[in-house]
Amino acid sequence: MPDTIIFDSLGFVKRGVEAGASPELAEWLAREQAHLLESNLATQKDIEGLRVATQTDLANLGSRLIKCFVGALFLSAGLVVAGVGILVQVLLS
Repeated sequence: MPDTIIFDSLGFVKRGVEAGASPELAEWLAREQAHLLESNLATQKDIEGLRVATQTDLANLGSRLIKCFVGALFLSAGLVVAGVGILVQVLLS
């Protein structure tokens, strides 16, 4: 798919003149409309780049979440072991 936007500037000008605008005004509006379309609309290439970036971000987020979960698991296991050790010391004293 090409990275171009089809805009019928001649039809735009004709419709503007038919609606009562001067030819100069209609032509200026057509140029501005074409500029706005070219500078502000995302192309298929833009969207594909965003999709790839999003997938990469999600993959990185998934691996970071797994690391955090494993770290929290080891921390909680350590706390349980320490708690059991303290409980044993209290019971034995």
